[in-house]
Amino acid sequence: MIIEGEPYPVTGTSWFDHQWGELGNVISVGWDWFAIQLDDDREMMLFTIHQKGEPLLLGGSWIMPNGETIEISPDNFEVTPLSKWDSPHTGKSYPIGWEILVDDVKLILSPVMEDQEVVSSYKVYWEGACEVSGDATGRAYVELTGY
Repeated sequence: MIIEGEPYPVTGTSWFDHQWGELGNVISVGWDWFAIQLDDDREMMLFTIHQKGEPLLLGGSWIMPNGETIEISPDNFEVTPLSKWDSPHTGKSYPIGWEILVDDVKLILSPVMEDQEVVSSYKVYWEGACEVSGDATGRAYVELTGY
C-alpha cells in the first residue's frame, strides 16, 4: 500500500462484499443483513427486509465446516436489538448490538465501535464489523439500511 508516496507493507485478510441480481425493489426499502463467521468454522447468514419497521421477508442459511448449506427458515430464528445508536452525523437512529437465536444457538453480536455509519451521495446506512460471543465465538459483519 502507498500512502502519500510512502510504501507500507500490508498483510491480513479482507472482506469481499458482492451483490448480484435485480436489487431495485430491495434498495427502495431497508434491510438488516448479518454475515457471521464462527471460530468453529461454521458460518451463518441472516437477513430481514423491512419497510417502516415491518418485516417483509426473512431468511438465512448455515454453512457447515464440510460445506453443507442448511436453510434457516423465518420461524427458526429471532434477532433482538440490544440497544440503539444515534448518529451525530445524520441524526439517524440504528439498532446496535444484537441477540440472535437460531434453534438452540444463542449468539451476541457487539460492534467493534458504534460509529460505523456510511454517509454517501447514494445512501446513508450503518455497516460494520462486530464480535460474536455466546454459545460460539467469532466475528460478524452487519449492514443496516432503511433507518
